[in-house]
Amino acid sequence: MNMHPSTAKPLLTTALLCLLLCQPARAEQTLRAVVIEQKPHDPTLFTQGLILHGGDLYESSGLYGKSFIRRYDAQTQEIKNELALPAHYFAEGLTLFDQQLIVLTWKAGRALVYDPHSFAFKGQRSYAGDGWGLTHNGSELITSDGSATLYFRDATTFTVKRTLQVRNKWRKYRHLNELEYAASYIWANVWQSPLILKIAPHTGEVVALANLRDLVRQNSARPGHSVLNGIAYDAERDAFWITGKLWPRRYLVRFAAPSATVNRKTQARQSTAR
Repeated sequence: MNMHPSTAKPLLTTALLCLLLCQPARAEQTLRAVVIEQKPHDPTLFTQGLILHGGDLYESSGLYGKSFIRRYDAQTQEIKNELALPAHYFAEGLTLFDQQLIVLTWKAGRALVYDPHSFAFKGQRSYAGDGWGLTHNGSELITSDGSATLYFRDATTFTVKRTLQVRNKWRKYRHLNELEYAASYIWANVWQSPLILKIAPHTGEVVALANLRDLVRQNSARPGHSVLNGIAYDAERDAFWITGKLWPRRYLVRFAAPSATVNRKTQARQSTAR
């Protein structure tokens, strides 16, 4: 096709931009979720936040008029403590920081603070916007609000110190929900999806993602409601307890690179060849 020289460069530039920008969205690496162990999970829990501490799981369950927090033994499921929240609060993410159990609320703009053993109320903090996920990096609280933004907050005042946009080279990842800071990364559920993101805490880059669609299929009795949500890191076993809203099971999983499977298959073939 003939074209005037003055139009060649713009058309070439447009073609290159399309080649770059029209690529399918993807992260740098896809991780496999290897199930190590599974346990029963209360299928009435509308799971919002999940943390492991000292052999106990702390879990927040949402919905207006039904929200509560619970502490139970991670192995035996024995309930050690439970507290219903006031009916006008919709419980969201939670974390344990500096001997304080902190629970976000969805629309009320309040972070509720409790004693982690007795569940005695210790106060509250205010914030603007929605509350979704909550974790900490040892010095700052980190929250999500359903957007692609993470908020790093002063642990005492809840003031926002900085924000981070979560993305890879092609797209932003919105609907960030439950959060867990572990192994120097932020891990996040993506609401209404089977994805867990591994996020670099200084840049916001999604360095890897895990697709847990098989576990979602096994536990999704109510599509749109019984979604993947809940990430609790077990430092002793270097693995994560994973569950979801209304799920009858929870799973201890370890995230592994696909290459590990390829290497084992290759080694097996080489061994057979010998």
